[in-house]
Amino acid sequence: MSTQNQTTTSKSLQRQTKILQSSKKAVRSMIANSLGGETATLGSCIYWSLSEMQISYLDFVKLLSDAGMDTALAPTVRAKSALHKALKAETKFEIQERSKANDKFHRKVLDDKDVAVFAIVTSSVDATAQDVTFDTEVKIVMNKKDYSIRVVGGSEDISNRIQERYKEYMGVYTLDQIRSTLLRFIYRHASAIMVRESGGIYFVPATHMEEFKKLQTFFGLLADLNPGKSCEVNEIPVVDAPGQKALMWKTFTADIMNRLNTMRREVSEIEDPTEKSVERRIQDFQKLREEIEVYEALLEGMASDLKDNLNSIQKDLQAKLLA
Repeated sequence: MSTQNQTTTSKSLQRQTKILQSSKKAVRSMIANSLGGETATLGSCIYWSLSEMQISYLDFVKLLSDAGMDTALAPTVRAKSALHKALKAETKFEIQERSKANDKFHRKVLDDKDVAVFAIVTSSVDATAQDVTFDTEVKIVMNKKDYSIRVVGGSEDISNRIQERYKEYMGVYTLDQIRSTLLRFIYRHASAIMVRESGGIYFVPATHMEEFKKLQTFFGLLADLNPGKSCEVNEIPVVDAPGQKALMWKTFTADIMNRLNTMRREVSEIEDPTEKSVERRIQDFQKLREEIEVYEALLEGMASDLKDNLNSIQKDLQAKLLA
């Protein structure tokens, strides 16, 4: 790694490391506010039932958005590539009915962090006047947040054709992809832990039940879109009792140790760390440290060994960065 990159990445590491120092007092306050004086639960064990199904990528992203969930949970797709294919198909539509002196093509108008705008343009050649004129037939605006498109101008038939082709080229989501996205959500946003090694049952702490409500909303919307198919999420409250705390602490430490071992292996395999990869790892460290603090306060356990492991992995990453 170059000296300049080392300096830039080191500053990034230092900046992110400061963020990592979460306040146990703040965490305990958050838990106290979440549990309240009359609440007698630590959280809930959740599980879901999903039938075999398929859903278009665009519909899936819309469901996430409508449920208040992070649309970035869905894997990145080549949305602009899909739109280019749809627009190319439209420019070739019923080409035999158009004069050879006319031609259609699409052009980029704007491409920034929020939207991408394209236009379908018709060129007309006037041989007598030895001139060419260009007219914008329609404009297509793609929202980069949810990848939806809006067709401005043109006939309803043109708009429908472009929308359907775009939807087709964007592809569909299968049951496995839906399940994987839901797991990313409960781990990243609901601080969930796996209750049994084979999966299927997960514990969400009381501090993050608002995120579980979003999951419930998502399942409701998905069920509306797939009538007659099994599509539900259930919860079983976990009572706030010493025996339950000890059991959940054992489950929590086992799950976190598995994740720490995975992180250690991934860090050991990094050969030439970039600023982007270090930023991502630091964010992983921060998220896991916050999760440990939440469970340590909630279940009244001692997480010194887990924190020592996390600090050790972070030092390994820093050593690779400065090597």
